[in-house]
Amino acid sequence: MARKKFSQEDYSFGLEAEKRVVNWLIDIGYEASKPDDVFAHDVTYAKGNEEPFSIEVERRYKWVNGTFPFSTINIPERRWKKLKTSHFMVVCKDMSVSYLVYTSEVLKAFREDGFDVATNIYCRNERFIQVARGRCLFLDLENITPRSVDRMKHCYLWKGN
Repeated sequence: MARKKFSQEDYSFGLEAEKRVVNWLIDIGYEASKPDDVFAHDVTYAKGNEEPFSIEVERRYKWVNGTFPFSTINIPERRWKKLKTSHFMVVCKDMSVSYLVYTSEVLKAFREDGFDVATNIYCRNERFIQVARGRCLFLDLENITPRSVDRMKHCYLWKGN
């Protein structure tokens, strides 16, 4: 499996997004945390007595603000093992908005198309699962109105799929 080289700068850049997602979840009424274990899921969250769930988070340099410039959300193969039990969230560079990809959509895209190989400036021949943007949930991370809260609650409906 081709992998992107580790970069402390990229790691720190992504860590900021994970913290942003934790704070947003707390703001909309969830219990959320960033586990201390670097091999654990990026973010865990729950509401009341509900079973905790997790999100893998990536922040994208090329997505500067609100308008996502691509037709698909590319999820790296290196995330595959964890995505069988968690959602995937891609956060824009300024951390104002994101797309959430439900576990069920990741699994469906994998069943339909498997891995695609992308060659880009970050990694040669890295494999991805491509999920159409229309199958993902757009979230405004600066908005904590009831509509945003209701949309996040919807995530729990997808856990069993």
